[in-house]
Amino acid sequence: METHETEIEAAEPAPPARRLPLRLLIAQAALVVALVVWIIVLGRPLGIEWEWCIRVRPWIYPLRFLAPGLLTLAGFGGLIWYLWRAMRREKIAHHRAGLAWTIAVSLVAGAWCMQVALWTMVPAYVVELAAIQFSHVSTGYLEEAYTIDDLPRYLREYARDMPSKVEHVATHPPGAVLFFYGVRRAGEMMPALNDWALTVATAGSEMKLDEVRAAIMSYPGPTWKGEHALATAVVSSYLLGALGCLMVIIVFAATRSALGDERALVAAAMLGLAPSLLLFFPLLDQLIAFFGALMLAALAGTQRHWAWSLVAGLVGAAAMFVSLGALALLAIGGVFLLLRALLVRGGQADLTWAGRFGGFAALAGYAVGLVVGLAAWRVIGVDTIGVISAGLGSHSHIAGTSSFRSWHIWVWLNLIEFGVFLGLPLAAATVAAVPRVVSDLRSRSAQALPAYLAGAALVTLLALDISGIVRGETSRIWLFFVPFLVPAASRVLLDDEGDIRPRGLISSLSLAELCPQLLVLGVFAQVLPVGVRGDIGPQGRPTLKRLAQFCEGLVFTALNGMDTGEVVGARAGLDCLSFLD
Repeated sequence: METHETEIEAAEPAPPARRLPLRLLIAQAALVVALVVWIIVLGRPLGIEWEWCIRVRPWIYPLRFLAPGLLTLAGFGGLIWYLWRAMRREKIAHHRAGLAWTIAVSLVAGAWCMQVALWTMVPAYVVELAAIQFSHVSTGYLEEAYTIDDLPRYLREYARDMPSKVEHVATHPPGAVLFFYGVRRAGEMMPALNDWALTVATAGSEMKLDEVRAAIMSYPGPTWKGEHALATAVVSSYLLGALGCLMVIIVFAATRSALGDERALVAAAMLGLAPSLLLFFPLLDQLIAFFGALMLAALAGTQRHWAWSLVAGLVGAAAMFVSLGALALLAIGGVFLLLRALLVRGGQADLTWAGRFGGFAALAGYAVGLVVGLAAWRVIGVDTIGVISAGLGSHSHIAGTSSFRSWHIWVWLNLIEFGVFLGLPLAAATVAAVPRVVSDLRSRSAQALPAYLAGAALVTLLALDISGIVRGETSRIWLFFVPFLVPAASRVLLDDEGDIRPRGLISSLSLAELCPQLLVLGVFAQVLPVGVRGDIGPQGRPTLKRLAQFCEGLVFTALNGMDTGEVVGARAGLDCLSFLD
């Protein structure tokens, strides 16, 4: 009998071997090439000139400026490759799990070092970082933090004073300012921290403090608050980047039970390569994204017990205390729990009260957590309703439904801008994952965590876009969507665990995409010196001549060890920096 069963099994055809997802890889490569042509060959901005655009930077970095990024990439890439091979060969489960966690920690450290390395390409980059935080044109939170003398009174009067504050502060609850106030107080209590930051400021810019001050004040909008404020700006920038990078290990920890170690690591790695994470590290959006990752972890915890939804609600309230953009984050949590309540069959282990109340126990817990979190605003003296009302009104006037930006343009341009800085390879993988997400949701499985996360994020993303609440600037402010999308995308990128080629190719494409994006680094995230926008000039007729000029300018710079200004003088006839005919 056993022999007969063995013969029947042997006669059954073997399952077809999975093949390299060539269509997906070709689409990803085509998108990256199209971005290179758009930015470098055509010299076009990302966006619409008369509405909102991210302009192409009008100069080229010498190749030697790439050294920190390349060394960082080589070092961490080699380390992760070695650990990955060791993990795949390891037979002992405990050791394999330890290696997976080591890779996750390396990805966090590598992402943070890549952030810093990419920004060191900018000449006197510390001046740029400080100018972002000092200027009310770009942020304004640090300047506001140095006006606080009596914190309880400041919080009580915040809602009343919001309309009179600078643009960015007027649209945000006090948590944004309190972050910088907290760093300021930490520097006052630990003078060594300020001393370290001032050393970084002078060494990173190769200037004396007086020269750093003069350089910062040449930018539009800053108000000099002293050396301690400069230290606060430096520490805040690096801390924001570090908080953003912590998303990598949070996503790994939250999804490894649902995805397995390998797929969870692929998801973490793609998150660590997201251009919005790497290029915009000194901005407050990193903090909101960090809260987004914490919410993802809490929502994933509802598989074990519905009470984790209370934590998700508290995290959402904390995120809203920093930015009202976290309303979209709250919507993701609500849609996630609603999908699970409607689609997951009763009696699942993740809902203790399933037999009595169904999946709506988690939704109720989520609402309770949110209400408790918002009530905590009142406990510390903040007028919760007044702040939310004033902030939403100011935002609508600046960039929302009452602004001059056109809804019919941004309903599609928002998605393009977000996709570019999500990372075009990851964006393509996310689109490719949609059929599987729909299939998993239709199967009503309680174990389809990636599908529920991605489904909630995509529904919220489309609703936010179609509503016209946000029009432009999505490349950085929608960073909090990324953790919810990468788990589903990782299943497409690692459909066959034995085939590691897609991961290497997609990682290479993601890194290649950073090259053209470096030409827009700073024009979006940094405060430009007065006159730079005028140097960009009108766009000329697109020709392939610009690509040749671009490459020749890079090579000439590298061989001669000159700075950008000297290259301009030597190659003025080519005009390789402005890409004009």
